[in-house]
Amino acid sequence: PQSAVEALRQAHASGIKIIIATGRPYTDLHELEGLPFDAIVALNGAACVLRDGTPVSCNQIPFDDFMEVKEMADKYDFVLGIETNDLAQLVAHPIPLVVDLEQKFKETPCCQMCIYCDEQVEREVLRRVPGLSPSRWNPLFTDLNVAGTSKAAGIERVCSYY
Repeated sequence: PQSAVEALRQAHASGIKIIIATGRPYTDLHELEGLPFDAIVALNGAACVLRDGTPVSCNQIPFDDFMEVKEMADKYDFVLGIETNDLAQLVAHPIPLVVDLEQKFKETPCCQMCIYCDEQVEREVLRRVPGLSPSRWNPLFTDLNVAGTSKAAGIERVCSYY
C-alpha cells in the first residue's frame, strides 16, 4: 500500500538503511524501482549488491558441484536450472536444450541452482554435493546454494559493509 511506501521513504530520508532480501536475482526486481533501498540480498543471500550494482559479496557455486548436479539431472531425469544475475536459465528437459548450461555457467557467476525433483532425489543429490545446501519452499523444486548461504548471512554481510 502507499502508506508502506511513504513509511519506507520517511525511514530512508532519516538515514535508516533499507536492505531487500529475496530468493530472486537482483536484476529481476523491476517492481522495486520506485522504492527507496540501499542494498539487495539476492538469491537467498548468495549475491549481495548495493542499489547501484556494486557487489558486496558473491557465493558462487563451484563448477565441480554444478557438473555433479548436471550429471544427476541427466541420470534421474529432472530439470536443472541455474540462476545468474543475467536471468534464470533452464534446461528445458526433455525438450531440447534451450541454452548450453555448462557454457553459461562458465561465462557468468552462478550463485543458485534449482532442481525440479522430489525430496528423495534431492537427498541423493545432496549426498553427492555436500558443499551445497537446499531451500525447498515449493513441493516441486528446491533452490541449491553454497552451504552456509542464507538471507540472514547476506544481511549481515551488507550491514558489515556499511
